[in-house]
Amino acid sequence: MRILYYVPEITHRSGGMLQYSCALLKILAQDTSRQIYVLHNSNDSEILLIIGLFDNVHHVPTKKGKERWYEKIARYGQRTCEEYYLSKGITKHLTILTSVDRLCDTYCIDVVYCPYQGIPHTVRPVITTLHDVQELHFPEMFSPMQRLERAKYYKSLTEVSTLIMVSYEHVKLDLIKYFNCTAENVCVCLLEMKNLWFSKFSPNDLVDLTNYNIHESFILYPAATWRHKNHINLIRSLAYLRDTEGVHINAVFTGNQTEYSTELLKEVGHLDLGQQVSFLGIVPENVLYTLYNNAVAVVVPTLYEAGSFPLMESILMKIPVICSAVTSLPETIGDERFLFNPKDIREMSEKIRSICQDEKYREDNISNSTIQSDRLINTSAQDILKKALMIAVGSMKIVK
Repeated sequence: MRILYYVPEITHRSGGMLQYSCALLKILAQDTSRQIYVLHNSNDSEILLIIGLFDNVHHVPTKKGKERWYEKIARYGQRTCEEYYLSKGITKHLTILTSVDRLCDTYCIDVVYCPYQGIPHTVRPVITTLHDVQELHFPEMFSPMQRLERAKYYKSLTEVSTLIMVSYEHVKLDLIKYFNCTAENVCVCLLEMKNLWFSKFSPNDLVDLTNYNIHESFILYPAATWRHKNHINLIRSLAYLRDTEGVHINAVFTGNQTEYSTELLKEVGHLDLGQQVSFLGIVPENVLYTLYNNAVAVVVPTLYEAGSFPLMESILMKIPVICSAVTSLPETIGDERFLFNPKDIREMSEKIRSICQDEKYREDNISNSTIQSDRLINTSAQDILKKALMIAVGSMKIVK
């Protein structure tokens, strides 16, 4: 089987989608009967490293992978015509020869696999991963235009995809409810959390953090500063602990800093937490590995998450971790003692204090992670993916 792995512009700024894409590529590559051609033009080091690890994984040369000028014009014309038909209440998908089709012909591709909410324009079977539809649950976090664009884009994605992969049942139910998908064309597959980015490091790879000017004792939250990640309530919890109990806990935040970072910094200043809170932005992997291992605990206060890599990484590395009681997180951590309501500052504060200061609570947390690690590592993802690929390829044969 020949797969075109469609990740043209993904980078570390893509956050969890890059981690997911890398993990999925490694799983697909383990079956040596598959030849995988990776369309990747951004030269992300992690993607290129994986390509170099497997003989059956090949990098599509950038010169071949880039969309040509006449292909852009044709695709623009296609989109304009489809939008016109849609304005008239007609759903009509026009077929044109695209850059993806050109690559599929060149490499004799059987199926195109996009591991995030992208739409590879092609007549070949397409498997797409749709990570979440959070705008339906938290519309206040999106502008009307953003909600409209996401609705149109996701509707198109669900219509052109042969199969849609999701990591959790709650996302599948959302797609069936809001986008008229069927149980047959949405497949739940939680990836096996093996050989993740931190697997290549050992205690000997810990680095000196002096230049980062952070406290020796801190909690860690590695997540892009999108509003739904709920950094703001974590910050407020630190102020609550200081003001009501005299407990000073420092926090380090890593990850892509979005426009919302400005509001977070204002809140830090308003609460006079400048000496306790550090925003480091995107850091090298060896630095992130060191931060994980030096942290007193990891706190994941998100309001919505299809699946939390910081939570899973903490469990696998046996770093004490607490998290929100939302979506898939309770299932992932598997013990309600380590959950909190992300909108309840007092409850979050109590859990933070416990994970930082209560040795029995911390020991129980690590023991729980030992149990949950096995569930994260053994998910039968390889079997599920094999079946999904065969269904997708089979659909093409039926069409022919």
